[in-house]
Amino acid sequence: MTLNSPFNECEGDHYRLPELRQELQLIAANLVNAKKVRSLMKEEWWLDWTVSLSGEFVDVLWARLQVFDDLQAEVFDSDGRTIYCEDEAAAAIELMEDEYGRFESLDTEDEQELGIDLNRLQPPSVNKKEDLRILMNRPPA
Repeated sequence: MTLNSPFNECEGDHYRLPELRQELQLIAANLVNAKKVRSLMKEEWWLDWTVSLSGEFVDVLWARLQVFDDLQAEVFDSDGRTIYCEDEAAAAIELMEDEYGRFESLDTEDEQELGIDLNRLQPPSVNKKEDLRILMNRPPA
């Protein structure tokens, strides 16, 4: 056994120790990256609304789209689901397929059509998902 490579000359499976050490380092690096705290870069609120047969604005279904510093996105919707997306565009497609629209894109025409005051319509302001879920489906203010 030499001093420079003590593991290579061992009998049995011991010759694999350097290889196993590398594998463990790779696993450890992946665990660190998986638990990496991401920074929120952008938060955007989307909504879907329910209108009664008489045309009255009844319920608002909110969804929150968040984009992180790794450019991945998450959608938390009114059903309490978190949808993980590759990027903001994929998250927007998910929301549009579920008939959500961007809250910030509502205008005075929408306000008149729905009979609501957009100044009184505010997205939920709670960060914990458990508490937020309750506020994601509610009648307009």
